[in-house]
Amino acid sequence: MNFILLIFYEIVLWIIALLAIPKTIYSFFAYKKYRQSLLPRFGIRYPVFDKQACPSIWMHAVSVGETKAMVSVARELKHRFPNHSLIISSVTETGHAEAKRSLPFADYHVYLPFDFSWIVYKIIKNAAPGLVILCESDFWLNFLYYSKRQGAALALINGKMSERSMRRFHAVPFFAKRLFGLFDVLCVQNALYQSRFTE
Repeated sequence: MNFILLIFYEIVLWIIALLAIPKTIYSFFAYKKYRQSLLPRFGIRYPVFDKQACPSIWMHAVSVGETKAMVSVARELKHRFPNHSLIISSVTETGHAEAKRSLPFADYHVYLPFDFSWIVYKIIKNAAPGLVILCESDFWLNFLYYSKRQGAALALINGKMSERSMRRFHAVPFFAKRLFGLFDVLCVQNALYQSRFTE
């Protein structure tokens, strides 16, 4: 991975975060959003994963729909690899609640941390996943990069990519090539999405 790209990516994250602060504060107090998820996404009050078990399997889904879509795969993985810790991460609080409801057999239910390297690195090192599976979309460079560096295989299931997202990735080919080059396998929903990922 190009070190300059990682630095540039980190700078962009900081700019986006600074721009988002006013809206986040307003939503926090006006609508009581992020009350459960904000601190864990900064890596605060994050669980300490059991390293005595076999390498963990980390599955990520953004929200409710993606979580429901991966239940059967998660159940099969837990059946086939009962000694591996199964970590389920979400972004939204509704997705987190759905994960606890529909995947009670998982060992850990967590929020995906914000993708700053100083947050992600410590969590991935602690979790030491042997396999990371993303459902549908939600691609974060540092999360994928540090998982890969830790030795994890990376997979996408039920993958999809909108035309708008494809245009955005086309605009930054140097970024897109390195991001998707981290994956070992991409399992997508149909031929249309296959062609977009191939491009």
